[in-house]
Amino acid sequence: MAVESVVVDHRIIYENDPDNHFGTHSKRPTYYDIVEYEIAEKKYRKTADTPSSVDTPSDDIGKIITIYVNREDPTDVVFKNSTHILLTTLCLIFPAGGFVGVGFMFRKAYQIKKDD
Repeated sequence: MAVESVVVDHRIIYENDPDNHFGTHSKRPTYYDIVEYEIAEKKYRKTADTPSSVDTPSDDIGKIITIYVNREDPTDVVFKNSTHILLTTLCLIFPAGGFVGVGFMFRKAYQIKKDD
């Protein structure tokens, strides 16, 4: 079920820096939002599974976001951010565009063959 939650804090995890080309093992701070939400008059806190920012904390404390909570287990949460929506949209649009493009090519080839 969809539930509104509030970003109340950040969790900092120091992760390997993939952009480090010097061969050293540097770590960069990665910030994950901690949200608070209420189910049946009981408050819960959960850390997001995707980072909100890298190197500097984001300014989204107090921001309201929609999360999806399992009705049977309120601690089981799915975060759907704009990245998920964008990737899903792109995964649907590109194949559809490809099919339309191939269809136009077949139609044009059929017209050329018909004219010959």
